[in-house]
Amino acid sequence: MIDLSTEYVGLKLKNPLVPSSSPLTRDIDTARRLEDAGAAALVMDSLLAEDVRAEDSRADRFLGRSGLGAAAPSSVASCMRSLTVAVGIADVPL
Repeated sequence: MIDLSTEYVGLKLKNPLVPSSSPLTRDIDTARRLEDAGAAALVMDSLLAEDVRAEDSRADRFLGRSGLGAAAPSSVASCMRSLTVAVGIADVPL
């Protein structure tokens, strides 16, 4: 078999197949299927600090007005947990 291994931005990859950020890379199950099909890595959606802050602010305002009295889980923490799960499942470099 031909060796297709390559190096990209310092990562050693088994092949140059790296699906870009798209609807295919947003879902963990689809990411697994891409890995099973031979993808060496995935490009996921960008997480912008401004978007996270805006989402946290909206959640805080909503929860403050609703009288629930509980703080919303941090969007950053939630995203990091999801990313950690995705990396562990797909076994791709982060």
